[in-house]
Amino acid sequence: MVVQSQCRVEYLRTVPASVFLPQPEVDFAFVRLTPLAPNESPGIHRELFFLTLVRRGFSQRRKQLGKLIKEQLTDWPRAAAQIGASLQARAEELSLEQWIALSNFIVRQ
Repeated sequence: MVVQSQCRVEYLRTVPASVFLPQPEVDFAFVRLTPLAPNESPGIHRELFFLTLVRRGFSQRRKQLGKLIKEQLTDWPRAAAQIGASLQARAEELSLEQWIALSNFIVRQ
């Protein structure tokens, strides 16, 4: 989320695990990161988005997002409906646009 909010991410190619020693269990990908121009950056409250929501949302693997951010957001059902997320959504299920909408929802409360 953090990289996508600041850079354009372009997939270049996959590198098979077989070219590494010792051989890992996964293939690797090369990507190109191009910083977004100031006018391309999404309008977000940076401190809330980066330091609180994204960090807290991804802090406990597989835990429901509504439970992780309850200190910042008391009405998760309303927020989830507004951003198009399920009540049981986990951090990795939200798109960048949904994270930004969630951040903006909290700022407007």
